[in-house]
Amino acid sequence: MNAATATTLAPAEVASWLTLQTLTLTQPGVCTEPEMFYRCEGPVLVSESNGKVLLEPQSTIRFNTAFNLLGIEALQGACRIGRLALGLRGSGQVEVRVYQGLAGRSWERLVCDIVKLSPEVETLFDLSHSANGALWVELRACDDDEGVRLDAGRFLTSTQPDAGVRLAICRPGRQTGQVADRILPRLLDWAAGNGTFVSVFAQSDDPQLAAHPSLIVTDPAGDNTATYAAMLTAARAQGFS
Repeated sequence: MNAATATTLAPAEVASWLTLQTLTLTQPGVCTEPEMFYRCEGPVLVSESNGKVLLEPQSTIRFNTAFNLLGIEALQGACRIGRLALGLRGSGQVEVRVYQGLAGRSWERLVCDIVKLSPEVETLFDLSHSANGALWVELRACDDDEGVRLDAGRFLTSTQPDAGVRLAICRPGRQTGQVADRILPRLLDWAAGNGTFVSVFAQSDDPQLAAHPSLIVTDPAGDNTATYAAMLTAARAQGFS
């Protein structure tokens, strides 16, 4: 498909699609080095606390980084991936480019388009013609007078999990106070966004997470190895595959 004629999708078309990966600005407790998440040219302001990016006119942000590359070829090798799309929310007029990197070859531009982002309605690009290598996104504020605000971005697929599949993520080890588990809320948000087939088994004293529909709180069973084994046993007993 010619990059200049890449098609867009209507939100209704992807209402039941599954989020594969979101554009991420930081991973507190794991990595907070900006260049591991994005690279900028020109004045770009980032709010890690609410996940928003402000691009001044003619500035650029690239997500060709370790935490934001989508390894579509690896995913295709591990599972069945159907149609693929990129979704963006925000405001302002932006040039959107999506690149595909192939091993041993130069990169290929899959999308090059100018769109006006909306905070309410997701702008969706059809990437179904891509099935190899790794994908990344580049955004440039192209209005000379107004900048661009990026609220959210994600890769999504039409593939749905088999009806008999229920995924359990097990996280043994209780962390409180200064070493509070900051990864757990992110896992729970991801699980909640993928329906009822994903749950997280964890030890948590956080009252804000206690009522989360995707969290199954477990008691310790000795050291972390024994607790992990107990979580797996409990998951299998509850029908997780």
